[in-house]
Amino acid sequence: MKGEKLFFDLTFQKDELTHERITDLIGKLQVFVPETMRISRGNPEPYSAQGLGALVKRMLQRSGFTSLEIEGDGCRFRISKNHKYAGWHLRLPYELANHHLAEIAQLVDTFMVQHQGVVAYACEANDNFYQNCSDYGMWEDSGLNMDSLVIEKDEAFKNRYRVNLESLPGHSHVVSGELWFGSCWTMWFGPEYYRYIPQAELLSCEEVLANRKITDDVICVQLYEDVWEPERPEHRKIQRQFREQVGMDVVGHAWEKQGLEQVPKNPAIEILHVESSEGAVVAVHTYLDANGAVVPRSLAVACRIREMDAKGHVIKEWIDDVAKP
Repeated sequence: MKGEKLFFDLTFQKDELTHERITDLIGKLQVFVPETMRISRGNPEPYSAQGLGALVKRMLQRSGFTSLEIEGDGCRFRISKNHKYAGWHLRLPYELANHHLAEIAQLVDTFMVQHQGVVAYACEANDNFYQNCSDYGMWEDSGLNMDSLVIEKDEAFKNRYRVNLESLPGHSHVVSGELWFGSCWTMWFGPEYYRYIPQAELLSCEEVLANRKITDDVICVQLYEDVWEPERPEHRKIQRQFREQVGMDVVGHAWEKQGLEQVPKNPAIEILHVESSEGAVVAVHTYLDANGAVVPRSLAVACRIREMDAKGHVIKEWIDDVAKP
């Protein structure tokens, strides 16, 4: 994977997207020399501070999905807004990524804490592409190891085959084009994300390289050491283990079906408000099958219940059987 690119992606609350915030962020990302800029697939124009200010103003005035891109030195920075959230995305070539990795990771830490970060992730860009690529022909041309791929008939095209994305440990679910559910090298999670998967669940996989609490509200999970070696068997194993243990797929699937504005009818994880003498204010119900995997409620035989205080600390935990209707 050496010689490829590193990809950072961060989602945050849209009301934090201001002119000052954008220019401040660009000022802190002094990791490449900007050459061109453009807004929402427009024609690139030479980069200038004055021109940037005008593009930022136009971007903020537009409704619906809008993005601003800056490129240079083989790098690309994009900041975007959608219906519910905003985001910024950074792609760096190998040499620059290695030189600035710690610096950018620290910037993500700070941004998540200070500007209502929802979720962020970092991974090797080429691997991220193929982990979300169902095109069998592209896989054949890639030179990548295909031994573990699950191949199936393509229902849309006769006599064609496709890769089953659900079989790939690094595939993603992006709900309503805005909110990411997945598993990769390093991930950050903020308070808004715990509406979908609670903090205690995200910290429950002890086999990861590091579970780090940046603050009480923001956490960072690093699966393995070397971002450039995602294909190593032990890295794929922990990538799959994390997504299965915290319920990334069943939760992602549920929200994909309903959309972000609806409550899933058959949840894998439910968050209930409670009051207890021990100080619990939230009870998280996680539905499990006979093997302990997270599943939708209708398929569950047991429910793990965690009662937590206002800071997300687990006060009490137990497992109950699930009564069938």
